[in-house]
Amino acid sequence: MGRRYRSKSNAGTMIKDTTIVASRLPPSLALLLAVILFSIFYFAIPAYLESVIYENQGSRITPIFEAIFARRIHWFKWLGTALGLIGVFSLSAIILFFQMQVIEKEVLSALLLRHWLDE
Repeated sequence: MGRRYRSKSNAGTMIKDTTIVASRLPPSLALLLAVILFSIFYFAIPAYLESVIYENQGSRITPIFEAIFARRIHWFKWLGTALGLIGVFSLSAIILFFQMQVIEKEVLSALLLRHWLDE
């Protein structure tokens, strides 16, 4: 039997891609990415959808548009929150990694200095 094709969700793919990109960025750009993605998905897209619904009041497509998008605006807010948290988490992980590297260098230099002084 052949395998069945199962497509992945767009939100899951976006979260995975954002995690990969944010982990490879410098700390300042990871924070900037988090702020931009959070503001787009939490504020901009829901505001745009609500403005389109408001502009089309009385139109024949308004009930259809409300049924499709108005009930799912909270999905964009959840996605924005998740992407923002990924950026902040990547920022803290990058900073922690750099601090660990500095600590390891200091410990290594202290051990080498102690070994050199003991001889």
